[in-house]
Amino acid sequence: DPKQAADADLHVNLGFLEQASGDRERATAEYEQALRADPWNESAGADLAVLDARQGNFAAALPLLEKVFRDDPGASAAGMDLALAQCRLGDSAVAAGTLRHVLLFSPDNDGARRFSLALDGGRASCGAAK
Repeated sequence: DPKQAADADLHVNLGFLEQASGDRERATAEYEQALRADPWNESAGADLAVLDARQGNFAAALPLLEKVFRDDPGASAAGMDLALAQCRLGDSAVAAGTLRHVLLFSPDNDGARRFSLALDGGRASCGAAK
C-alpha cells in the first residue's frame, strides 16, 4: 500500500531527526510507528536496531539486525552490527560466521577482518550484555 509506505517513510524521517537531536525515546517511538505502518521498512528496522544496540539492549536489536542482514546480505554495516550483537549475547561462534559472511560480500572490510581474526584467534572476548 503506497500510503502505508509513505507513512512509514515519514516516521523514519521523524525518527532520524529525533535521534539527531538526542531524543532516543522519541526516535524509538517514531521507528516503531514506521514498522507498524510498514513491517518491511528496512530503514526503520535498522535504525531501531542501532538505537537498541547503542543502549546495550542487544537482545532487542538482534532480531531486527537478523532481518536486515537476511534481506540484504551485502549490507556490511548491518552484518557488523549483527556480529557484535551475537557476540555480546555470548555466541562468538555465530558472530564469527556472520563476519565471514560479511567478508564474502565485502572482502576489503578491514573492521570485519580484524574482528573476525580476533574472534577466531581467541584474542577477543565478546563479554556479556543484556
